[in-house]
Amino acid sequence: MLQGFSMTELLVTITLMASMAALSLPAWKWVARIRSKHAGVDAVVISVDRARSRALTMKEDAWVVFAHPGGKKRDALRLVIKEGGQFSPVGPWLQLPQGITFHIGGNTLMGESPPSEILLAACNGTPAQQDCSYGGLLFRGSERIALPRQGGNQLSLQLDPAWGSAPDHITFSRATGRALCR
Repeated sequence: MLQGFSMTELLVTITLMASMAALSLPAWKWVARIRSKHAGVDAVVISVDRARSRALTMKEDAWVVFAHPGGKKRDALRLVIKEGGQFSPVGPWLQLPQGITFHIGGNTLMGESPPSEILLAACNGTPAQQDCSYGGLLFRGSERIALPRQGGNQLSLQLDPAWGSAPDHITFSRATGRALCR
């Protein structure tokens, strides 16, 4: 004779599964936040390395422009290159993951805005937004970082997560342009 489950057994099983799901939800949120932080760092490091490689191979200026619009808009970065004496953007703005922002203030790359002609190129020929903070990094026809000039042998960029965990610091060697994440 075939026997099924009683209603009590079924309800206990469903309750246990719901409890386990509820207990694991904070862990999944934590994993998602950590992945967002890593994705933000990866976006910055890859973009800076791309600019450095472009400057080295093409022997032309290459900028990475960082934008912090504030409010509900996401922070972003964009590569701007000089070809034939004219600056032009490469690809669209690359947005950081939701909740990850560039740290404003302190001695970071966000402390010095790129020249107006670079911002104009990054913004597709329209004036830069007044309520937006910009930062930048210039590679000349070598691996070396040419601008900003302040900051000693290393330059840094800090990514702040919205949920209050420790920020990620990305330090760039002025001599090689390579990134070190802490």
